[in-house]
Amino acid sequence: MTWLIIGLGNPGKKYENTRHNIGFNVLNLLAGRINFYFQIKNNYELAEGYLFGNPLFLLKPLTYMNLSGKAVSEFVKYKNFLDSSKTLVVYDDLDLPPGKIRLKWNGSGGGHKGVNSIIHELGTKDFFHLKVGIGRPPLKELIENYVLSKFNKEEQTIIDDAISKASTCIITLIEKGPQIAMNQFNG
Repeated sequence: MTWLIIGLGNPGKKYENTRHNIGFNVLNLLAGRINFYFQIKNNYELAEGYLFGNPLFLLKPLTYMNLSGKAVSEFVKYKNFLDSSKTLVVYDDLDLPPGKIRLKWNGSGGGHKGVNSIIHELGTKDFFHLKVGIGRPPLKELIENYVLSKFNKEEQTIIDDAISKASTCIITLIEKGPQIAMNQFNG
């Protein structure tokens, strides 16, 4: 079974290691763990190979967060990949406490513009979501500023652990299936 794992973020040095780039960070760690290497294609970076005998694509859209669906749609058309039941999108979530992860099937983007863009472009919300909690900003801070900011030292330790757990969750999902992955990682 071919899997497509999409990690959301924004391209460029300016956005590296910001809260909104959790999806990129998870895919970077996962690629390193399974010896995949990213190459730049048109509107995305792609790493591909096999994991547990399954073809696997790791995709990082380079269209900026709000247009992530354009890059995903381009890849799906190019590879003629239509199996949304083997598609997973990894992204930051304001409503989860920092460091918590949650794997779920189906659902709205919950206000996340990158996920909403993918739902719009693919015409379905039937795919797996792997949310990594970043928590909410302090009361007076704008959400846009918060998601584009970097973690402080204390937060970074928590987030590094969450990125590692998310990477392991993806491996478990592919190897053992969604029920086991959800039972093991949804805390």
